[in-house]
Amino acid sequence: MLSRKAGEDQVRELFAPFGEIREIHMIRSSDGTSKCAAFLRYVHHESAIRAIEDLHNVVKMDGSSRPLIVKFAENRHQKHPR
Repeated sequence: MLSRKAGEDQVRELFAPFGEIREIHMIRSSDGTSKCAAFLRYVHHESAIRAIEDLHNVVKMDGSSRPLIVKFAENRHQKHPR
């Protein structure tokens, strides 16, 4: 639920207070436009837990209509059928 205008810098600014970020991967469609999602990897697992606890369903980015969904990534076997 990122804003379409959000780039890596804005995502880093939002998530950096929780710990050192190792990697950010912005999800984009084949034409390069934002899919309003990103994967983020912290150096320490505890940082991710704090970010989830503080940001999930609480923070709404400027330009977005819904609060952020912040959770651990699911692998194919964990996903629920749609």
